[in-house]
Amino acid sequence: MWPFAARDHSKSKNSPDYGMQRTNEITGIPQCMKGRTMKTDYLSLTLMIAMTATVPMAGTAYAATPSHNHEEAQHAQAQTKHEGYGVFKAVNTEAGKVQIAHQPIDSLGWPAMTMWFALRGPLPQGLKAGDAVRFELAQENGKQWVIVAIKLK
Repeated sequence: MWPFAARDHSKSKNSPDYGMQRTNEITGIPQCMKGRTMKTDYLSLTLMIAMTATVPMAGTAYAATPSHNHEEAQHAQAQTKHEGYGVFKAVNTEAGKVQIAHQPIDSLGWPAMTMWFALRGPLPQGLKAGDAVRFELAQENGKQWVIVAIKLK
């Protein structure tokens, strides 16, 4: 008898073979293994190994896509300051913020847009809405981007 044979509930509890699985009388192979051959087992094993090998490669391919380029992101974070150009729109002196319509900032991967930034430096004398400016950005506490310097262009 096979040591891993499952219970066969068709036999009575008083039978000496109670709990043992039915087997083929000629081969002695349990019925649960009927139809299985070495060929199907080998094929199943081969497919399982092939599938296991492709899973780690899928993550590598995903990480290498342009939107998930970790080297580029690390490079942007490694730089302490980023330079931008744009048009000064407004100032909120109470909040300490300025609004700038900036051109794309390639070092951060930002497209052109209009944003409010916290200001950590003085505004240039005579700055008014519509003036072209050059500014430097730095990340504060790893979260918020602030303007650390701003000059008329």
